[in-house]
Amino acid sequence: MKIFKQRGFTIIELMIAVILIAVLLTMGVPSFSRTIEQNKLSTQVNDLISTMQYARSESVKTGKRITICKSNNGTNCVSA
Repeated sequence: MKIFKQRGFTIIELMIAVILIAVLLTMGVPSFSRTIEQNKLSTQVNDLISTMQYARSESVKTGKRITICKSNNGTNCVSA
């Protein structure tokens, strides 16, 4: 007759693992959210710099004054 040794995890071990995962996620999510916000800001700054460089290039090329203004739809300037 063979004796089989049971293998597996106890409910306590599983609960501890779930708690540890929850704690790690709780600490990591705010940091990840902050990183996403910083990346969004960095992207907007880079877009503004690119727009200014393009405007300067066009001004030098055409010899005309170029105006940069805020726009909600990409065609009309928004007045403050």
